[in-house]
Amino acid sequence: MKSIIKIFVYCAISFPVLADLNWNSLPMEDIVKRAATDNKAVLIFFEASWCTYCHKMKKSVFTNDRIAKLMTQYHLVKVDGDDNGPGRELFNSYKASAFPTTIFLTSKGEEYDRAVGYFTVDAFGTVLKDNLSQKNTLVRLQEEIQRKQGMEQAELRYEYIEKLFDLSKWDVALSEIKKYILDTYMEQWAFDLRLLRGTIYLKQQNYKKAELYLKVAWAYAVSEEEYMQAVRWLARMYRKQGKKQKRLEVYEAAVERYGSYQAFNGYAWYASQDRLELDRALEYAREAVKLSKRDPGILDTLAEVHFARGEHGLALEISREILSGEEKDNETYKKRHEKYWKAQRDSSEAAGQSATNNASGT
Repeated sequence: MKSIIKIFVYCAISFPVLADLNWNSLPMEDIVKRAATDNKAVLIFFEASWCTYCHKMKKSVFTNDRIAKLMTQYHLVKVDGDDNGPGRELFNSYKASAFPTTIFLTSKGEEYDRAVGYFTVDAFGTVLKDNLSQKNTLVRLQEEIQRKQGMEQAELRYEYIEKLFDLSKWDVALSEIKKYILDTYMEQWAFDLRLLRGTIYLKQQNYKKAELYLKVAWAYAVSEEEYMQAVRWLARMYRKQGKKQKRLEVYEAAVERYGSYQAFNGYAWYASQDRLELDRALEYAREAVKLSKRDPGILDTLAEVHFARGEHGLALEISREILSGEEKDNETYKKRHEKYWKAQRDSSEAAGQSATNNASGT
């Protein structure tokens, strides 16, 4: 069973060529009209340029022959949900909050399921097959739960709780967690349920309870993946509270415990955005780039650290490297490149004006 918390993570990987899938362009109204004529469902894949798991989904899952064949049975839409434009507007209209998010619409344009986070080939294949019926996923899961017992029922019950969270039905999800958290069969999802409980309170802006349950989950994490999930949500909570130094502290703890590129990169990214601890941020960003084998998403963090330090030329140099590869058409990276270029140009002009003034004695 997949884990519920799967956002803001990075993965260094060598990707094959992207499958030749028929991705439709916005607006959504035109796509829904086409769906109504052939009774096919609509699949919307929300991605973000900085989300390496989004890239991993596209390039190691969507390229699978079995997955690609299943996807042809949907009208496909790929949207940059963090483009500060139409993509972000559509992302917000569905009240989505994580990348990647895959939303399924009936041929009438009504949402009936969503899958949040990264899925393996097998897991995504199951999602695609289950959703061909265009049946509301909560109704389907409730029916399946009634037909199962023991561990099979518990697995479906956990999936049901997870789906309630994905669909922002937080009060119902909390009720289900409280009802089944002590169930013997649910023991293998104890970490996820603690983390989910804390995350729901965070969504509801109950920061006291959110911190309590997120820290409990953090303390009971038994793997690096679990530990980093708790770190990310704690950092997110501290960001909402404006506790910038606290946010760096949880990533520092992750660096000390695991020393993974995700931990180094998380610290460096937040430090660059908050203009804090920039010497350490540079050290950590360089280490993350090394460990990730120069993954574009990690290089992007290094560029942002240089920019925050006023090293515009270095930021521009890294940006050129990012755009020289598979990300050459990435709009977010293009905008960052323009930002670095403008800052470098302005700095050069200011330096030139200063030299002219000194030479003329003014």
